Amino acid sequence: MDPQTSSMTFEFTDHPITSSNVSLVLMEDLVNGQLIGNFSLDCLTTNSSSSTSTSTSDEATWEPCEMGSLSGIIPKVVGAGIGHKRIVLLAPASETTVTGLRVNVASHFNSPTPDAVPTIKSIALFDWTPPLSVS
Repeated sequence: MDPQTSSMTFEFTDHPITSSNVSLVLMEDLVNGQLIGNFSLDCLTTNSSSSTSTSTSDEATWEPCEMGSLSGIIPKVVGAGIGHKRIVLLAPASETTVTGLRVNVASHFNSPTPDAVPTIKSIALFDWTPPLSVS
């Protein structure tokens, strides 16, 4: 985690997200216990017209990710904590390409280990755009 911004950034320009139906699975490194409290997600996007974005280049901007939901199972609002595993749905606009994710840690829990830093152990993206093939 970047101590100046309290965020972790993942860029994947070689495999951008162009779908508006993506699951994101976040797993926290629990070696020092559950540390991540409240968090938010930003997406590095192109072809976006958001007025709340922060530009990092002429083409790409960081802005809050558009979230989706699965009624009664996955809420649209990101809750507190990541813990072992947190599944969220991204729903970027159809004209938007996502080439990075930033996990912003707004608060974290204390750890018995001095100087423990909240860390993402893994991040996985699943594109559910048809056609899906099941064998």
